Amino acid sequence: MAVVGEDALAAVHAVRREVFVVEQGVPEEEEWDSYDAGAVHLLATGPDGPVGTARLLHGGVARAKYGLPAGVAALGRVAV
Repeated sequence: MAVVGEDALAAVHAVRREVFVVEQGVPEEEEWDSYDAGAVHLLATGPDGPVGTARLLHGGVARAKYGLPAGVAALGRVAV
């Protein structure tokens, strides 16, 4: 589901931090970037709470980050 609200966004941050920063050793300052603010964040949940997340960049944000043409989106920061 697309993330709406501060609680859901906090869950996205928790999953990304656990997977990328803690498990993979990505420096926290590299995990979060200016593109997060313009992204659609997705959150997968199971019976016990959040289990995964992804970041969808589209429109001008996708063009700025990846040089993608209009109408093309990029899915990244996938963590399970």
